[in-house]
Amino acid sequence: MTTVTLKVEIADDQVVAFVNSVQVASISGNDSGTHDLTPYLSSGDNQILIVGVNTEGRGHYKGSLDINGSSQLFDQSTTNGGLTWSQKYVVKN
Repeated sequence: MTTVTLKVEIADDQVVAFVNSVQVASISGNDSGTHDLTPYLSSGDNQILIVGVNTEGRGHYKGSLDINGSSQLFDQSTTNGGLTWSQKYVVKN
């Protein structure tokens, strides 16, 4: 069985996670935290999308997506507003 954990250190303004097009986590306002995405996985291939949203000014998103203990790091900054960063992963379960 595959395990997937989203760890967010910085979410300015917001980091949102989707598994198979369903929103499963939202972290905002410089909050940090760990979110287990494993319960949302289906059998076969799963698409995981991590998105950074910035309302205005500077934005920063930092953390990792851990897949079976292997960390996929992200650390992105922006000065643009809107959906400013996204990363897609395909995970087999």
